[in-house]
Amino acid sequence: MKQQVNGRRSGRAWVALALTVAAGTAHAAATEYGDFLLEADAPYSGTFLKYHNILKAWTMAGKLESLEVPLVETADRSRVLRRVVSAGVPMPEKAYKELKRNAEKATPSGPGAWYLYWSRITVQPINGASTARMFSSAERRAVHCETGRILEAGKVVFASLDLTGAPQQPWMDYLRLEPTPARQVAADANLAAEVRAVCGPILAAAYGEEESRQRLDTLMATPEKSEEQRRFDTMRQELLAAARAPAPASSSASTAAAAGGGPIGSAKARIRLFQQNGLGGGLTNEAACASSDSASSAGSGFWKAFGSLAGVAGNTSIGMPETEASRTVGERSQLGSKAYFVEREVTAEAPVTLDFSFDSQGQGKSCNTLTMSFVPEAGADYEARMDVGGLYCRLRVSRILQGGQLLPEPLTPAAANCPKKG
Repeated sequence: MKQQVNGRRSGRAWVALALTVAAGTAHAAATEYGDFLLEADAPYSGTFLKYHNILKAWTMAGKLESLEVPLVETADRSRVLRRVVSAGVPMPEKAYKELKRNAEKATPSGPGAWYLYWSRITVQPINGASTARMFSSAERRAVHCETGRILEAGKVVFASLDLTGAPQQPWMDYLRLEPTPARQVAADANLAAEVRAVCGPILAAAYGEEESRQRLDTLMATPEKSEEQRRFDTMRQELLAAARAPAPASSSASTAAAAGGGPIGSAKARIRLFQQNGLGGGLTNEAACASSDSASSAGSGFWKAFGSLAGVAGNTSIGMPETEASRTVGERSQLGSKAYFVEREVTAEAPVTLDFSFDSQGQGKSCNTLTMSFVPEAGADYEARMDVGGLYCRLRVSRILQGGQLLPEPLTPAAANCPKKG
């Protein structure tokens, strides 16, 4: 996960679909599409904090006619996610006056209109998993069926697992709102399924069932991979197959965890996190959100940062295999920022969330917190770090293979804070 470096100090924020969240206050200038959605949200206005509009939008949505749209299966054995998607509702005609540069690409009605819909996800715990940090969520999106583009139009989460109770953590970014291109939507199987569900009836009403299917098949066709990508995928599968092969009883992998398949918590994995003053990471086990104690769980926080500043911070090892990064951890150190690593055991086959941030007051640079999750495999070892360049911050998680070789692990955007329960 990569993010552009800011030239000023910034705090924790939501991260979703590679977009950094802004507060969206009344005096700040929005994008053209931000103004478009802001005008559509006029019935929900009345507060200085414009992202609170999404709370009113959810409250006023009422009972929604919805269709269940299955999610792509993952390695998560702790929960079953159920998604329902509401029918699309045309954006108000008055909002289109804001599309000054893109007026020719949208019409107030028919297949050329923008349609708002809700994607709601409920959760069912399985295999004895704890519900302490589980939550349900509702995301609002707008789709342009003629082109397959998507606008991220807000999100709320719930402490309950079934969308009941008060919505929390409203997210809405009018300031940087731009459409996600169809090619990018098509590459995300879950988003593509939503477009098909919402746009199918709309396009069918305009063109008939057969042409509607053809148009959607064209718009949502999975992008063809390059030869380089295909080679990488093949190599990845071969490396994973070798890593999953039965290991001797004395190996580090077999001592780290029992085989998967039992109750959640019986199978373990391990992770090494690289930390230092100004560049700290948090760890939240069995959750797709960052908890309030994630820093201490990851071996960072105020006192650890102070130790790094004073040059006395030390590594904490539980016997994970070495990698080039762990052998050369000292090379990451800078003046007033001694680098160190911390190794932790985590639950396998359930989400693990990492939240990393960078803030250098001396350089006047920072990155908003990147909050991402992945599902570790039973018995596997991982390594996590944030790399900072001149114009970017990048959160990397890699699986440690035999001989210290690293294999990049796919990451999923996670909630920046776990909802408050009770």
